[in-house]
Amino acid sequence: MICVERLNGEILYLNWLQVELIEQIPETKIRMMNGDYYLVKDSVESIKDQVTGFFQRCVSIKKEEQIKEEKQVDPTTLLGIILGFALIVNGIGFAKIGNFIDIPSMVIVIGGALSATLSSYPLGILKDIPKHFAVLIRGNRYNIPKLIEQLVDLGTIARQSGLLALEDKAAEIKDPFFKQSVLMIVDANDPDKVRLVLERELDNMMVRHDQAAGLYEKAASYAPSFGMIGTLIGLINMLKGMNMDAGGSSTIGSDMSIALITTFYGCILANVIFNPIAKKLRIRQDEEELYCATFIEGIIAIQAGENPKYLREHLLASIKQSQQQKILAKTEGGDSQGKEQEDK
Repeated sequence: MICVERLNGEILYLNWLQVELIEQIPETKIRMMNGDYYLVKDSVESIKDQVTGFFQRCVSIKKEEQIKEEKQVDPTTLLGIILGFALIVNGIGFAKIGNFIDIPSMVIVIGGALSATLSSYPLGILKDIPKHFAVLIRGNRYNIPKLIEQLVDLGTIARQSGLLALEDKAAEIKDPFFKQSVLMIVDANDPDKVRLVLERELDNMMVRHDQAAGLYEKAASYAPSFGMIGTLIGLINMLKGMNMDAGGSSTIGSDMSIALITTFYGCILANVIFNPIAKKLRIRQDEEELYCATFIEGIIAIQAGENPKYLREHLLASIKQSQQQKILAKTEGGDSQGKEQEDK
């Protein structure tokens, strides 16, 4: 909102996004998009200063929000793994924990699962493993309600000043996918071509994410298999070493327990570590896919010149009903407040 003073001294608050033209004649004339106009005492420069100050405050708030989002941490995967081990140890009992520690069995299961996974994937995927763990502990950075408001703002600017006006906004966007999409519609590319390029890029992105989650799903399938291999090794050694005459039957219990430990290790590795990691990566993948799909629909609608109000309602269909109601209530509240200030 901008505050101006009419020629009769009345204070007026206007939504600057609805301003179509400002001219000096010699009074300042403000023409709105609905055809109404106002004559005010304020100079064009003072009005521009208000708008500039508003933008600077918005940028400052946006930077603070970005910092908060970057600091968001999702510790659920780490906490779940720790809790899983804690419950297993509690079930075993601290006094008997030594019965479940066997170094050769660990080497067979852990080493075997990792080596099989290593041989299944190229280096280009394996070198991204540190990034996978960063995704696990990072909170959800795909804020769809915020994206919708950004797209509505871009749509309003495009309807008010044309698609070329979005070029300056594109320079402020850090997300490469977002920035590329805005520049494509600024360059007046064919809408079908824009959709095809963006959807192809989204598909390629999802393929890479599938490979990342699939790595841990494959490791989860290898771990129990190597647990069975270790069990078979233990049973074979036990049977080979049995000698009833020499008292070999007295060691059957301990030998059998060692053979079963490898299966135990394989189940823990698969169900406490690898499967939860894969599931969390799948969830993050779904979040990003929904975010990008919403963005593509918004960009195509902006290029088609859709009404910003319709654009908001169209994009809200992709989020939860509770979030839709909050956004609509906030929007309606802001609109009614602006109308009351204009009436005054």
